[in-house]
This record gives sequence, C-alpha cells and structure tokens, in this order.
Amino acid sequence: MADSYPDQALQHARRALAIAREIAHPFSIVNAHVVNAMVHQLRREPSDSLAHAEAGMSLARTYGMTHEIAKAGLFNAWALVMLGRVVQGLAEMRGIVAELRVEWRQFVPHLLGILADALAAADRPSEALAAIEEALSDQHTGGSYYKAELLRLKGALLESRTAAQSCLEKALARRTFAASALARAQGHGHHRASVDGGGQRARSETASRADLRVVYRGFRYARFAGRKKALGMNLRGQL
Repeated sequence: MADSYPDQALQHARRALAIAREIAHPFSIVNAHVVNAMVHQLRREPSDSLAHAEAGMSLARTYGMTHEIAKAGLFNAWALVMLGRVVQGLAEMRGIVAELRVEWRQFVPHLLGILADALAAADRPSEALAAIEEALSDQHTGGSYYKAELLRLKGALLESRTAAQSCLEKALARRTFAASALARAQGHGHHRASVDGGGQRARSETASRADLRVVYRGFRYARFAGRKKALGMNLRGQL
C-alpha cells in the first residue's frame, strides 16, 4: 500500500503504533516503529524514517530483540545515507542486509533496493545497478511489490550515466577546440609581440584558458576521473 497509496499507508502505520502503545506490548511497539520507518522510507522521508528507526532500535535493545534491532537498523542506515552520513550509513547497511537476507528471504528485492538507493546516493552507480539487477532476478514473489521502485531507480541511474557520457564527449570536443585556439593564439601572439608588446597574445591565452576551465568543469561534473587519467589529460596544471 505504501508505494501505491502513501497517505493511507501512513495513516494505517500510525494507527498500528497507537494501538501497540495502548496495549503496552513491547514487541508490537517495536514492529510498529519498523513499519512506520519503512513507510517513510517508501515515501522518501529520511528524517521521519530515522526517528522511528531509532525508537524501534532503542526499545528492541531494552528487551533483547536481536532481529528487530536489525530490521529497524536497516531503515536507520538508509536514513543516515540520505541525510548525508554516507560512510556510516553504508557500513551499517551492508552488514544488516547480509543478516536480513536469511530471515527476510521473501523481501530480498526490497532489501537490495534499499541498498541500491543508498549506493546511488553515495555516487556508486555501478554497485547500485548490480544490486538492482540481482533484486530484479530474484524469484520470490514476496518482494514483487518493490519491482516498480527498482525499475524507477534503474532508469534514473541509466539516465544519469547517459547524461554523464554526453558531458564527457562534449568536454573532449571542447578541449580539442580550446587546445587548437591556444596554439593559434600563441602563434599569433609571437607575430604581434613586436607591435603591441604581447597584449593580444595575453588576451588570447586568457580566453583559451577560460575554454580549458569549461572543459575541466565538464570532467568534474561527469565524474570520470579515471577516464581523464586514461586519456593522459591533466588539466589542473594548465589552469
């Protein structure tokens, strides 16, 4: 329900937590917090998900509910990544996913989807896509409800890769143009140096260096540092 009717799902989750608190049943309260954390994760509300996850983990520790600590911890880790605490969140999530894959076998697509979402947010698209492909190939039907979200995330990652590749190609073309312009400017500058004291050359080189800065920004945006090294290009030294 959370992915198709998010508002209704949130109402039911809150109602479940209220009932659990009313009957003062610790296990039910912990699980209600986990459900609320999951609903907020599906709604992409990390702060709210974190609040319920932390509450569930705290109560689960009090009563020694090991598995419930892991369940709440999954959404806690996801929220940490989304809120900028990437290293801590990913480190916690990897261990939790490995643990829950046994107990939550039918929900593996959801587990891997959460991991992929975190990896994408951490700028690790290849790892994210690998997790998505594994999730989509899972044969258990329990996690089929998460397939739409997996496909959405996969599409977003592939679109990002296409945009990055396009940026890289434009940057390469721009660099070729800038290098050619710089060479022409240097030659022209030598020819005019005796007339204007090198002023034209300085202006041309300044313009060409501006072109090179555009190229470098393109590479930085595309996040292809490895590709830059492979091409033998070190633009920083020229800027």
